Amino acid sequence: MFRFCTSSLLLLVLLGGARRGAAEQCDSGGDEFVSGSENFVLDAKDAVEDGADLLDTQVVSVDEECETLCCQDSRCNLALLEPRDGEEEDTRNCFLFNCVHKNRFVCQFVNQDGYKSYIRRSMYRRYLERASDVAPPIANAGPDVVLQPGENVTLNGSESVALHRAKISDYKWSQQSGDQNLKLEVTPAGGGASPGVRLSNLQPGSYVLKLTVTDSKGKSGHDTVTIKVLTPELSSSYCLAPLKTGPCRAAFPRWYYNTTTRSCEKFTYGGCLPNKNNFLFNEECMSACRGVTVSLTTHLFISAYCGRVWSKCVRCRPDQLTCDDGCCLDRALECDGVNQCSDGSDEKLCNKYFLLETFH
Repeated sequence: MFRFCTSSLLLLVLLGGARRGAAEQCDSGGDEFVSGSENFVLDAKDAVEDGADLLDTQVVSVDEECETLCCQDSRCNLALLEPRDGEEEDTRNCFLFNCVHKNRFVCQFVNQDGYKSYIRRSMYRRYLERASDVAPPIANAGPDVVLQPGENVTLNGSESVALHRAKISDYKWSQQSGDQNLKLEVTPAGGGASPGVRLSNLQPGSYVLKLTVTDSKGKSGHDTVTIKVLTPELSSSYCLAPLKTGPCRAAFPRWYYNTTTRSCEKFTYGGCLPNKNNFLFNEECMSACRGVTVSLTTHLFISAYCGRVWSKCVRCRPDQLTCDDGCCLDRALECDGVNQCSDGSDEKLCNKYFLLETFH
């Protein structure tokens, strides 16, 4: 019996780091997995509210199958195994999550019996592994940013932390990629904020900025943040996509951009399979979509029928759904109530999400 939503909280396993699963090597690049300490779990209600994504649910007969499923999906960094429903039950429910939202690990852990999980080792080392006595400071460049052309943004490393009684003595920003005409202006510290950098002359495309912090002991740490300036095509995906609550039946406050009112409006998100017009905050939504109208965008980037667009079916990208006929479809169109795959397979398995009625 599926018991995922009978309690007030969905809980995931806290990671132990001492043990590794049998399927720890990923086919896509050899990324190892860490097996978690049992009975320490994540409050997924808070995680989804903060931007975590439930990617998929499957029934598995062997625990390692859940790890393998996560391994095969490059978006997945945490796999949860629910407790078996009785001693005689030989299968378990497996849930795949993306716990990183805009450069932050948003999953929080508590205690609960019977759960088991796996996490990608790279994620464990970056976000969860305890620092040693000789560890450098932890740099935090802040969340990734999505903007319209002409918008400016100021970055700061205020959430960076120096360890073992040291203090951060220097913040240095440098451009790693993107249009070289980007203008960087250092902003002074003040009001509790660290020295930052103001970015202007942002052109459509992607920029990566690196923050290097140095502490009073001479040790350094670094972090990166991505600034995505939307092209008209990407603006279509982020700002013209229709409101989508998704097939799950939880209730989380989110914001979407309404081109009719040219403003961002609040809606209730079900908890899984969102499209890109789904933002945690009104300010985040307006930065991404301010001024966007249908006339300013050339066309909807999302294809209506994968079978008609993809004349040759190839291996689909991680952000695409593979239809049963082998064609590729933008994942934002999965379970939206309309058959976009020529065989209707994008709507076929949506009932498995209907059981996720509420997280509270």
